[in-house]
Amino acid sequence: MTAVLDTGDKERLAQSASQFLVDQHNPQNGPATREQAGTHIRIRPYRNSDSDQVRKLFQTTMTRDPDSPFTVAMRGQLSSPVSLAGYSLVGIGLLTLVRSTTVLVKNLGIGMALIGGLSFIVYRYLIYSGFKGFLKKSLNGDLADISTTYGMKSLKVGGTNAGDLYPAGKSGFWIAESYGENLEPELVGCVGLDFNTNPDETKAELRRMVVSSRHRRRGIAHLLLKAAVGHARKNTIKSIYLTTSSFQSPAINMYKKLGWNVEGIRKVRFLFENVHIYEFNLDVPTSHL
Repeated sequence: MTAVLDTGDKERLAQSASQFLVDQHNPQNGPATREQAGTHIRIRPYRNSDSDQVRKLFQTTMTRDPDSPFTVAMRGQLSSPVSLAGYSLVGIGLLTLVRSTTVLVKNLGIGMALIGGLSFIVYRYLIYSGFKGFLKKSLNGDLADISTTYGMKSLKVGGTNAGDLYPAGKSGFWIAESYGENLEPELVGCVGLDFNTNPDETKAELRRMVVSSRHRRRGIAHLLLKAAVGHARKNTIKSIYLTTSSFQSPAINMYKKLGWNVEGIRKVRFLFENVHIYEFNLDVPTSHL
């Protein structure tokens, strides 16, 4: 449910919303939009009408895109030690079946081939189940009620922005939208800043940073991060942290390029493989974002 502002808060939030729009179009603060092939990219606060599109984009970028974590994990499974052992069992089993002249040995070959093939299938199913659980937890968690989780409140005052949502506190959620002449606006990215996941009042967590695979290499991630960091800076947040995995190497490289520091790397056992969890931190006062 969207929180509605008390009367005493409306003027303050209206000023904040107006300042957000002014800041986004201030050349000293960098571009709020980016143009390419007749289309533009703009960053704006989240609206409740974005909910289904955000959830769909998150699912797509996590599990369906060619470079999604799920796709990377499934591709890596093809050459994993468990799979290689399965291939060997299948090969040896079939070879035994073909070359053997006794029923007992032939049956042994069939059994080896079945075990090898079954181990491969079960391993892929376990990966699928693991990501399905992660997706379910995310969609039933903060993405189930974005406006409440990220402190987005309704601006019930006059003006062109009436009815929109704006960050009323240190948290916030932003949308990247593609638009152009005679084109319907399309949600192509999002990012959240969550102040509630850490007891330290000077820290916040960057969450749900995703960009549509069809709109990458347009600087959209940079614009989204710029909006989140700018909001953090105005709200006396000194550091922003995030976690990502070795399944997302393009994201890791991007964060490093944009000035995020690796604070730690943890090894987490995921089925039969080690997954590296990267912990990043950004010093807000010194960041160029």
